[in-house]
Amino acid sequence: MPRFAVRQSSRLDLTFHAGLALLGQCFEAALVEPLIDAKIPVPQGMKTSDLVKSTTALLALCQSDFEAIEPFRNDRFFKRALGLAKVPSSAWLRQRLDAVAAELREATDELSLRLLERT
Repeated sequence: MPRFAVRQSSRLDLTFHAGLALLGQCFEAALVEPLIDAKIPVPQGMKTSDLVKSTTALLALCQSDFEAIEPFRNDRFFKRALGLAKVPSSAWLRQRLDAVAAELREATDELSLRLLERT
């Protein structure tokens, strides 16, 4: 996961969701990828951890609608800050989260404890 350096530059790169860089570091501290992908593996396609990180980022931005992911699909900062291999479409996000909801509930408690212990 990249660490972002804040420095003065002549190039203007503003984003309203810069706080996601901190959220990405929280994902790293809680070891989201190893836990989620081990508990809910997929044989091919998008990793379950990418779905979890994308959804959590939307909630952090006060966006509770699956359709809110669409503007971020081509946003390099969103993808990089969260350490995503790929940003899901709204349909893919909805379908996959519905399919793995029960398993994710169990993992959520463990991730919360991990984050509190490591930060």
